[in-house]
Amino acid sequence: MPEQFSVTVDKDVPMRTRDGTILRSDVYRPVQSGRYPVLLGRTQYGKDSWGQWIAPLRTAALGYAVVINDMRGQSASEGEFDPFVYDVEDSYDVVEWCAEQPWSDGKVGMFGSSSCGFVQLQAAISQPPHLVAIAPKQTWSSFGRGCVYDPGGAYSMYTQQWALLQTNIDPRGRIGADRPDFADVQQAASRAMWELGRWHQHLPVKELPPLPQDVAPYYFRWLEHPDEDEFWAKRNIAAQYDKIDIPALHLVGWFDRFCVSTQRNYLGILQRGGPNARRNQHIVFGPWPHGVPVVVESGDQHFGPKGSVDVRGLMIRWYDLWLKGADLDVPPVRLYTLGEDRWRDEQEWPLARTQWTSFYLRGQGKANSLYGDGLLSPEAPGAEPPDSYLYDPADPTPAVPGKLERPRGTVDQTPIEQRPDVLVYTTPPLERDLEVTGPITARLWAATSGRDTDWMVKLVDLYPNGYAFRLSAGMIRARYRLSQARQELLEPGQVYEYEIELGPTSNLFRAGHRIRVEIASASFPEFDRNFNTGGRFGEETAGVAATQLIFHDQSRPSHLVLPVIPR
Repeated sequence: MPEQFSVTVDKDVPMRTRDGTILRSDVYRPVQSGRYPVLLGRTQYGKDSWGQWIAPLRTAALGYAVVINDMRGQSASEGEFDPFVYDVEDSYDVVEWCAEQPWSDGKVGMFGSSSCGFVQLQAAISQPPHLVAIAPKQTWSSFGRGCVYDPGGAYSMYTQQWALLQTNIDPRGRIGADRPDFADVQQAASRAMWELGRWHQHLPVKELPPLPQDVAPYYFRWLEHPDEDEFWAKRNIAAQYDKIDIPALHLVGWFDRFCVSTQRNYLGILQRGGPNARRNQHIVFGPWPHGVPVVVESGDQHFGPKGSVDVRGLMIRWYDLWLKGADLDVPPVRLYTLGEDRWRDEQEWPLARTQWTSFYLRGQGKANSLYGDGLLSPEAPGAEPPDSYLYDPADPTPAVPGKLERPRGTVDQTPIEQRPDVLVYTTPPLERDLEVTGPITARLWAATSGRDTDWMVKLVDLYPNGYAFRLSAGMIRARYRLSQARQELLEPGQVYEYEIELGPTSNLFRAGHRIRVEIASASFPEFDRNFNTGGRFGEETAGVAATQLIFHDQSRPSHLVLPVIPR
């Protein structure tokens, strides 16, 4: 749609929440008198710069009022900064304020990704009458289990980075400009962003010297609640899908750490939301890591223009449909298939034609590293010995080969697969193309000499030239095998059954390629190290090495369930 309107910008427009807190927004709206649908973005990253990806001037020129709101306690807004504690009520109040303005036609849609996507879900469960639709991109279903902690129970080390980032975005607000040591604290927080590897290694985890507790009290409260307890209830959308009854457009990348959670939001609202929501849930899966606008490179892969999506254009078409009544056909599911670099539309997720296929771990007890005898096969095992490895938290299996950092996309797994603390199971070369599209689960029978440990599972596309393309991964912290809300430590040496959810994918394994599964007990510093002791989270400074056993025999057939799509 061509730009039609001249635009005016009102900065720091105040509104008062129900408890009297002043929140401020920048408002971009057509100069011409009239009432326009509202696009609302609420952010913790500073309204002056965060919303530039939506080009608010250009978007307002299309006949929208664009409102970018600083969330409570951030930048221009007043109040306590405690992420997502107040945002069910605050989001309701901001939506309704937008609807009441003289330049508003009363219809409000929301935009934003990550934390700014999650706040849309919080708005939706609060059910403001004038919220017509949302577009929550690459976000989580529960802030406690999906962001601060992984859905499998491990602590996400990115949480350290995020707390430091918030301090550096708004140092005067977070640290306090009148604090006597303001300059020193700001300097330490700024340098720590460039020395993350050092602080990821710091023990105990509950300490973060560059970030004083009185600067980020919310962060240290999070560390006091490693279980999914009542502390997180208000920030758990998964338990409240039934309160959502509006259309939603979800978007996420296959290599985004929130791919599992975004899928959960889509399926949860589709299955448990109100009738309007169930009829109008849509999701886009693309070949990206975390971030909006999306990028066409992911780790050491580059997907080129074919892999890109104009997220701004997609969102405007979405709101042309729901706020302006445009006649548009939006497919329920749009996905990018890796391996053939092709977009396609589908009518449901998982796909109705899925053939759920088990691939079993096989071998003669020597599956350590890519040089071992580990085999992945559709044929169930018979009498086979278990595989074992030693997991030492003093030398945890890395998340990224040769670097002390979190994965920011897919990278060649070969250096990791050369370690003896990684079990590797591989099919023979495929005789024909095989498509895997959909959710993925692993079922392991395993034992450890520790009171607790972690189990990490990765799905890999092994190219004929030896390149090991990490497609998907998942983990479980053993103490949370029965419930994420309740810890139950292990009996050393006892065999337990574990179910592990991996991230979904869509990949065409080409003929000549091989399907590979990796199993380890760490992905550091993607997650904190499990010290194998069963000690209190975040308080330990040393652990014990543990002997790990993975069973694959007739009564304990460890396997991966892949969603195979017939061609």
